Amino acid sequence: MNTNKILSYFWTNPPWRIQKYELIRDSLAHALDPIANKRTLTDERIKQIFSLLHKNIGFTRNDYQQIIKLFRIVFHDAQPTNRWFLPLFAKALYSIDTQPFSKQVFEALCGTSQEKDPLKKTEIHHHSLQKCPQENLLGLTQQISAKLHGGLKYFTFDPQMQGNPAYISFVTNKCKVLHLGCPTRNAKVSEEFQAYISALGKKNHIYINLQDGRPVRQKIKDLWMAGKFYEAIKIFIKMCVLLIGHERNRVIALQKFSTTHKNFILYSFEKNSSFYHQYGTPKKMPWKHFKQQFIHRMFEAPNSGFILPPQKKEKFSHILRQVKALFFPNKNKLTQDERKDFIEIAYTFFMADLIQGTKNVESCNLTCKEAVDRGATSNALLFQLLSPKQGNLDEITLFPALWGRKRSMEEEKWKRFHSASKRIQNHSSLSQKI
Repeated sequence: MNTNKILSYFWTNPPWRIQKYELIRDSLAHALDPIANKRTLTDERIKQIFSLLHKNIGFTRNDYQQIIKLFRIVFHDAQPTNRWFLPLFAKALYSIDTQPFSKQVFEALCGTSQEKDPLKKTEIHHHSLQKCPQENLLGLTQQISAKLHGGLKYFTFDPQMQGNPAYISFVTNKCKVLHLGCPTRNAKVSEEFQAYISALGKKNHIYINLQDGRPVRQKIKDLWMAGKFYEAIKIFIKMCVLLIGHERNRVIALQKFSTTHKNFILYSFEKNSSFYHQYGTPKKMPWKHFKQQFIHRMFEAPNSGFILPPQKKEKFSHILRQVKALFFPNKNKLTQDERKDFIEIAYTFFMADLIQGTKNVESCNLTCKEAVDRGATSNALLFQLLSPKQGNLDEITLFPALWGRKRSMEEEKWKRFHSASKRIQNHSSLSQKI
């Protein structure tokens, strides 16, 4: 199987290709010309464009990037009359459904599986993707470029323009859950995301950030205190010498945006610390001690990487007791692996509670830098927990890395997800318990 040819075909000829893409492109271009704007951007034409986008008919990556470029030009146009339709366009751009596409990609790369168990099917597809030669999925130069994009402190990171457009991951009875790379560029929230939030009006968007917003000094100290000296030195060289691996500036940009937009609700969970990985901890730890550490980490410790409302502390304490009773009954001590699973499951329960407990939610996202590893696994666990009728676990878990980076999911993130996922799958009707 020539993986590169298969992916290249789908990337440039998806089955949901818009035949009338020129209509969208030309309309945005005409918006820059007041005379053309009056002549061509009639209400009827705008309705026709939105109808095309809302029917989940897609376009190629190159088309998408051209649309975003034109969108941003119009966004910064000095004439406000040319910007009236941007929020509607943005809302349409964040409503793409990739299910027909992802299904065909998986069939082409992994074959058709008769496995009925969602997690086993996901496991089969993960191992199939691992067997694909990585150089076919993404060339060496592209691999290095992918690592640098978003990592260099002074380098522009822009997932919408780097082959990772947003799309609907799945839909719950509460809201749409989006696959969304961090919507920032040059440490500012991107124009199309600003327009999307404006388009929601009185509806809310919940943004759950999974990037590491801690100061560099705090990251190094955290690893050093946990006895991970090699990792601490590696972080120092990476961030202080090579100036790569930085995520804090993007988190700050999101925080600033949340202070000026009431319908943009920001929370942060961290997935990089020694606590999350349980570095430097005993093989077995008393449940009560672990619970105290967990609550302290999320609500009391300075520079912990969490952004959560203090009034939710009691609710989170209740969730910890709930997770303990459901998944680890009669266990007074937890092993390291059990604690890792506990953290993943408790995170997921709390994220679900934050989403379900907010009124007028139109959409939400669980996003790291590109939402292909940390974000994808969090999305998949939330999908399992809420058990919506539509969506496939394998596509929600594995498609983002293929879509955004043309590779399989990182093995460390896969193992962490798989272990927690098995525990969640063994409990039915969990969504009723949230």
